[in-house]
Amino acid sequence: MEGQEKDIRAWMELTHPDWKLVRLFRDRGFSASTTERPALQTMMALAAQGSFDTVICWRFDRLARDNVDFPVLLHYLRKNGVAVVSMSEPSPDYDTPYGEFVVGMIGLISTMERRVIQARVKMGMKTRAQKGLWHGGIPTYGYKYDRTAGKIVRHPGEPEVVRLIFGKYLELKSCFKVRDYLNELGSRKRDSSKWDVLRIRNVLRRRVHAGWLISSGVEVFDTSLQMVPEETFVAVQKLLTEERTCPDPLEVIAQSGGVLRVMQHQFSNKAEYEACPECGRRSTVKRQGKSRKGLLIFNCVACERWFIEGLGSSPIPPCPICLKTSNVQRGRRFISDARIPFRTYWCRGCGARFRVQDHLNTNS
Repeated sequence: MEGQEKDIRAWMELTHPDWKLVRLFRDRGFSASTTERPALQTMMALAAQGSFDTVICWRFDRLARDNVDFPVLLHYLRKNGVAVVSMSEPSPDYDTPYGEFVVGMIGLISTMERRVIQARVKMGMKTRAQKGLWHGGIPTYGYKYDRTAGKIVRHPGEPEVVRLIFGKYLELKSCFKVRDYLNELGSRKRDSSKWDVLRIRNVLRRRVHAGWLISSGVEVFDTSLQMVPEETFVAVQKLLTEERTCPDPLEVIAQSGGVLRVMQHQFSNKAEYEACPECGRRSTVKRQGKSRKGLLIFNCVACERWFIEGLGSSPIPPCPICLKTSNVQRGRRFISDARIPFRTYWCRGCGARFRVQDHLNTNS
């Protein structure tokens, strides 16, 4: 990207020294196959405001690599009086039939190139998977990456713990009991922290412990990776499914001789919480306190939504500059002179600060 910026500046100084560079739009880490890119959305918003009259790109496919998005984007910029110029390709005249044809062909060629690259990458990933090579990422517990061979190998000392987890789970039939057993034994995770239920369940769910390396839709069996027999792995998966399935309360009462025994664990009070109005789950809901009217305030850690008992949620609005909600954080609430409640927001991505009318008026 730095090389493209350098070429554009040099091209401007050589061919158009009277032009003034107003702003650079960079979309680092985003593919041109979609228009959902922060810098592109900002450019389109500023184009509608008349902040500039020309857009210079290194190549047209840097703007869009889709045969549908490309002409639509050019039409949008043209409608707002903005011309698009490529420093390495001829820029057609959109108002002529020949220019419209060239614009359409550029979009089709960019789409074809993108799909050919995707097909080649997928084929390369499949070939690597068939050879048992690792695609990247942090290997699961029990393995480490060998740079020389390009594969994952057993991590010293961890296979014994993996076999212990599988064996104890078949014996105790509870991830909570296995967690307590490992912590009392003094066993620790790779980062020297105590074991938790989520990590234990993650170890039990990984099929690579049975010797199967799955990647890009290809399954390869490698005896050097196998830590537990296939029969043990299948039996553990069956127990995990049964453990997460809630039994019929009437059957529990009948089996216990008429006495209902309630299992106590850290999620036993979740049934009393309201489900998140955004994702509909209770397991990710946390209680945050009470409002001034005595209503319970909840927060869903999965979709980052705050809501109040019986009143629904107050969704996070998109940033007016980068049009994203992932980087937006809530600020304080206040009431204007006209007695209208507002809430302030701050975008960590572009640093914008804005306020939105707060429809969730609970005096909290």
